[in-house]
Amino acid sequence: MGSSIEDDNWEIVNQVRRFGGLLTMIDHTKDTKGCLFVGEGVTVAGQISLPGAIFVDGTVDGTIEARELFVGASGCVTGSAKVAKADIRGVMGQHLEAAEHVTLRATGRLEGKIVYRSIDIERGGIVQGEMVCEASMPELAVSSDADSSQAAAPRDESDLSTDTPTAP
Repeated sequence: MGSSIEDDNWEIVNQVRRFGGLLTMIDHTKDTKGCLFVGEGVTVAGQISLPGAIFVDGTVDGTIEARELFVGASGCVTGSAKVAKADIRGVMGQHLEAAEHVTLRATGRLEGKIVYRSIDIERGGIVQGEMVCEASMPELAVSSDADSSQAAAPRDESDLSTDTPTAP
């Protein structure tokens, strides 16, 4: 069974995590066609649109439209991002829209408005702003058919717990 571009991108991320950063080591045997890598110390400003993933260890100030967004612990995205999936270890500010899933890691910080279908927040991850769960959010044009059937079930206000953990 062949692997999808999404599987290949996650494999690249898993390999570089072993070395402490998103861009420390990239397996160049994997197909990175349609991907963008913004290294630590690099600043990119403007509108970015690509069919694959964007890996940010540096700074992006502008608008991103991509299949996947990976923000490393040293990465910072200021502006808006419209993606299928996001994995945040650094800072994502202003507006994030994820048609499928957001993972906020323990070192990550989401600021502003976050619109998502499903979300995982590790202990230590910080959200400051508005969170909107859109279970019926349409898929991005770049999303794969295999992932479209895994939408989260709709939730209403009665599903929400009143026990809200506080930050230390």
